[in-house]
Amino acid sequence: MRRTSVAFITLVAGCAPATQRAYVAPTSETIIHTTEERQADPPEHLVFIENRSTVPVTVFSVAFSRCQNVKQRCEPQKTNLHVRPGQHMLAARVGPANPLQAWSYYFSFSWHPDSAGTAALSALAAGGDEGSRTKLAAMERADSIRRNEPGPRYNELTRDDFTALAARVASMRAVPDSLVIVPGEHANIERIRLVLVDAQGQVLGRTRWVRWFAPGSGAVQFVPPDNLIARRPGRVTLRFSLADEAQKLLANPVGDIEYAVVAAYPPDPHAPVFEGLAVDADTKKPLACARVALEDSAQNVVVRDRTGPTGTFVLVAPRPGTYRVRVETFGWAPAYGPSELANADEAKQHEYAVRFTEQLLVSRFNRDADDIEHARPTAVATQPLGTGAKRGASTPIVQAVTLGGSESMPILGIVGRTPPGTLWMQFVVDSTGRVDLASVLLPPDADARAAASVASVLPRVRFSPARDAGKPACELLRMQVNFSAQ
Repeated sequence: MRRTSVAFITLVAGCAPATQRAYVAPTSETIIHTTEERQADPPEHLVFIENRSTVPVTVFSVAFSRCQNVKQRCEPQKTNLHVRPGQHMLAARVGPANPLQAWSYYFSFSWHPDSAGTAALSALAAGGDEGSRTKLAAMERADSIRRNEPGPRYNELTRDDFTALAARVASMRAVPDSLVIVPGEHANIERIRLVLVDAQGQVLGRTRWVRWFAPGSGAVQFVPPDNLIARRPGRVTLRFSLADEAQKLLANPVGDIEYAVVAAYPPDPHAPVFEGLAVDADTKKPLACARVALEDSAQNVVVRDRTGPTGTFVLVAPRPGTYRVRVETFGWAPAYGPSELANADEAKQHEYAVRFTEQLLVSRFNRDADDIEHARPTAVATQPLGTGAKRGASTPIVQAVTLGGSESMPILGIVGRTPPGTLWMQFVVDSTGRVDLASVLLPPDADARAAASVASVLPRVRFSPARDAGKPACELLRMQVNFSAQ
């Protein structure tokens, strides 16, 4: 049996005078839930509410969501648990509907400080008890601080509230309207408050009676049951839906909402800068539209960009530290610059000679897949193919063209007069899906007939352009070409 909880040990010295226990406010960090997993037949989870504050609290609602093969009702349920300071109480038992199949769920709960405890302290303080006065004053200071924290506060809507407000609820929205997390930090999904509003935009109250979908990887990673971790700069979109049981209580359907979670560093006016020029290692030709990234000493990507038409780029580090530049193209191992320490207000300038040599069957950087949709070939124009280097030549240099391979490793097949063989070509696909012919690079030892065939065919290959954060963008691609005789 494994229990995910924390034990606290208090050492008491004999004959030592009693000390006043420090006040600990009830917050989302001190009122938590833990789960005890019992590997029985059938298996069972025991969910406890733990009070690590010095104030008694009342748990008035527990909720299960995103249930898969679970016996319990997947909806909020009223409860009335009084959890004293330092105490943990059983809130729910959870088990699979079918013990032979996988099962999963998410658990949340709603609580408020116990007014009975506050009333008792007030009575003792009024009677002259100095310890109670101290505790009450500390509690009032903490309450004052919480009331002055930014952001509105809303009442939690119960099932009865849903029934009473059924005709008024028009839509759902989130407060705040987006969430920003510094890479490396954690955030609880409870920071996103979902409220129901009427047709005039008036907030009727907050609800946790929702389902949500979160991407499994990317700039921000969702870690069950309710944590978000910022991995690198970027953004993900969460989708929130009102639970089916809640929808049934309302007169009109409430639409889903999409919510942006952004991973970003706070601006630093003294941050170091990496300026560079990316060139092909063999021809020294500038590489346009190549993805570049700056990695920190832990190999986390801290900022991204693309090279410009002349192969130049600028990457601003989030803070002083040790970094290295990475130049990459989809499906191939990146090329790296040296790791170097960058101090405040320092500008690092380098030329990066890039040669992509290691082919990756599966990208090592799948965690970036939420940021970009890569360019890919979609068709070959049906207009007549090239007729050869000499006007009036009876045998065309290219007789047929095929597209094959995979999305990450596309293959262009050319049937014609070029000797059978294979080569790799490198080129830029612009934001309209057309090849930039000035960017085409072939191996230095490529056969002249192979070069002529590529020059004849490539302008007729149509591409779906890359999309970066949903917007069309240019991209540096590498593509295999297979030559064969008819």
